[in-house]
Amino acid sequence: VGSEMCIRDRVTIDPLESYWRNFPLKKLYTAVDRFCARHPRFGVPDLMRWIVIGNVAVYILMLLTMRADANALAFLYLDGGKVLRGEIWRIITFIFVPASSSPFWLAVSLYFYYWIGTSLERQWGTARFNLYYWSGVLLTAIVTIVASAISGTGYPVGGTEYVNLSMFLAFAFLFPDTRLLLFFFIPVKIKWLAWLDIAVFVIGIIQSGSLIIFAVRTDERLYQIKVRTYIGGVLRIAIRCNGVRHLLAGIISTI
Repeated sequence: VGSEMCIRDRVTIDPLESYWRNFPLKKLYTAVDRFCARHPRFGVPDLMRWIVIGNVAVYILMLLTMRADANALAFLYLDGGKVLRGEIWRIITFIFVPASSSPFWLAVSLYFYYWIGTSLERQWGTARFNLYYWSGVLLTAIVTIVASAISGTGYPVGGTEYVNLSMFLAFAFLFPDTRLLLFFFIPVKIKWLAWLDIAVFVIGIIQSGSLIIFAVRTDERLYQIKVRTYIGGVLRIAIRCNGVRHLLAGIISTI
């Protein structure tokens, strides 16, 4: 009788719940939670403000130097080959390279991502947001350096396009009913823009992948040329997949 009562009282765990408890990224962010609880002052407060200021400063320098030397600020871009040769500052400075040469669209994008970043920082706390942002920057740098080491060529990366994309999608997951003005006058819930962005993201991965498949299917002599020609496609896929993992980590951290 006692054994029957033990069997009845035993709590059954759903297989999906059991898998979720053992999910590697969930375990990682449990550790992150503990770290943030123990070190609440970790990181740079109001990080996005400094990112915006850095972008504006570099944009002004670009305007001042573009006539004399269009490549005067090329030393700021992330180039895996040059990082391996000792130019380590590129691992950080590439985040300050403006995403647009248009002052209007640069102002719009900087304001938009400042708003999203500060909202995430208020929701998560300074420590977790800093870990999230800088892990995206670090993973982008690692992928770029590894791709350059394998290919033997550099692929300059400027700006944090995929880190910003992951922030945008994480924000849309947290606040799906927030309304934005599409084209400045059409109110749209951010969740629908996020789905549209994901669709464009996937199409971009497929297009980059098709270029690589084409390169592999050519004859041996063309293969060597095509691999170097389309190494940018390999890097874009790697960075985008890195962006997906970073996005998943951000979403899991909100659950």
